[in-house]
Amino acid sequence: MRGVIRVLVGIALVGAAVFGITGPAQAVATCTATYSITRTWVQGTGNGFVGEIVVTPGTDPISGWTVSWAYTDGQRISTMWNGISLAPSLGSIGVYVYGNAVWNGGGGTIGFVGTSPGVPAPPALMDCAAR
Repeated sequence: MRGVIRVLVGIALVGAAVFGITGPAQAVATCTATYSITRTWVQGTGNGFVGEIVVTPGTDPISGWTVSWAYTDGQRISTMWNGISLAPSLGSIGVYVYGNAVWNGGGGTIGFVGTSPGVPAPPALMDCAAR
């Protein structure tokens, strides 16, 4: 019986090599990020604002994400929660989810306080990269 099992396993391995059979395709992790300004105020040398970014995964689970953008008018992030600011003046944000994967319908919110020399506005371009 052991000989028959070895032969069958050998045939299966040869067949997989000859016909290029591989395992299931790997899912491509995706996400979207939505930026909004939730509050503004005037201060001595400019304007202040509170903003948030809502990150939503695509159809496959993700284990974390990075959202990035560049402010073009001198806006800066001064305080942040639920995220790690990698370059406050550039607006690059790195966020890592600990524990279980995030499924479609889940996601997270990054909040921050910033300053602006003029009226605060969302950046023109944003990118959300999932992993």
